[in-house]
Amino acid sequence: MRPCWPWLCQGDVFAAVPVVSVGVHEDGTLRTTVTNGPALLLTHGCQLDKRGLSRLQFAPLLAVDAASVTPSNIGQLRNKWLTPPEGIYIDDVGDGQPAIALLGQGFMIPATYFALDLVDFTDNPESDPEQPFHAVARANDDRTVTMEPAESALLEFKMAAYWIGLRLTGAPER
Repeated sequence: MRPCWPWLCQGDVFAAVPVVSVGVHEDGTLRTTVTNGPALLLTHGCQLDKRGLSRLQFAPLLAVDAASVTPSNIGQLRNKWLTPPEGIYIDDVGDGQPAIALLGQGFMIPATYFALDLVDFTDNPESDPEQPFHAVARANDDRTVTMEPAESALLEFKMAAYWIGLRLTGAPER
């Protein structure tokens, strides 16, 4: 993990966004809760940097011991294996603590919550000179860290493997 860019990126860790969870009561009725908590931004950068983006996709960040993942799977996630594809291990969410995001718990937040604005970052050496406009959150931007390029690539492979069920060429060997 590393410090965040001035613009939003897939793999940004937010300290507290509205986290939506859905469950079922014992009587079979639906239970929906919304709490503020840490979450991982899943929306891809090429979508973030487009006008008219209506929502952002997140996965809640769970304490490692609360993620309902087996100890052997935690080891695989910590070692950056592709399997299990649903889980993403975050070494440090910005407070020195590790966490796990589960893709199956993903949820959407309206983009208007963040008051997104496209900003020209032509003068920033990290910005693509051919596509210098990036989405900036003007509200509720409490990002703490973001993924390194290798971590972002693993996240993309895991999302494809989890949602599509395919083993991609060029995916990490593990």
